[in-house]
Amino acid sequence: MENQLRFEAGAEAVFTIADHGNIVPIVVPESVDQSVHIAVSTFADDIERVTGHKPDILSKRPSFEILVIELRIADQDDGDDEEIAGRLVGKWESFLIRVEGNGRTLAVIGSDKVCQYL
Repeated sequence: MENQLRFEAGAEAVFTIADHGNIVPIVVPESVDQSVHIAVSTFADDIERVTGHKPDILSKRPSFEILVIELRIADQDDGDDEEIAGRLVGKWESFLIRVEGNGRTLAVIGSDKVCQYL
């Protein structure tokens, strides 16, 4: 596993953040709290320290299919998602990390702006 940085969400999901110089970009909407942007920048710096390569930070997901790390806050649009509704909606300082989109997205979903950078 040399030159790799991977996230394993249980036995069913693996998401590779970095592999031989290929780094997955981070998507964080401009509308989130400034503290989230600071945390994302720090996370990108950490990835660079581990891999030698810094990921791009994007304000929206590219229109073409690539792997991304996506940070977002749970909202009413997530009400149909039982896992998010049960673990995050109406809670404080809670978060969920999971692989979504057929393995193309590592989602970091927070219940509020504070948890978004835990």
